[in-house]
Amino acid sequence: MSILSTHSSDCFSIFKRSMIQADGLPLSEILDCSIITEVFEEEKVHFGIADEDVYTPAITLWAMISQMLSSKAARSCKAAAGRVVSLWAKIANRVAVCLHRLERSHERHLPSSRCVCGCG
Repeated sequence: MSILSTHSSDCFSIFKRSMIQADGLPLSEILDCSIITEVFEEEKVHFGIADEDVYTPAITLWAMISQMLSSKAARSCKAAAGRVVSLWAKIANRVAVCLHRLERSHERHLPSSRCVCGCG
């Protein structure tokens, strides 16, 4: 299963975080991750499940909305795809850091600290 591919509200939190929303801000009710998850489940949206898949429902929604809210050249399909590539590069970097920390903690026989990727 691909990272960020399941329909949990955590997967759609990327959308809310990228729009710089938090509880109490103007769009927080609209950007509620559990509501987005529920709609995707009701509509039977199922893609982006395989390990090699890039476009998960959460990533697709994020890319589409960020494209719509951008202006001029940043609104192109090429720019939107570039944002997806950049996002995946950041995710890959966080996972690499997490794995490195995990390896170091095992080498030193120390309890692992919370990983930057949020895995534990």
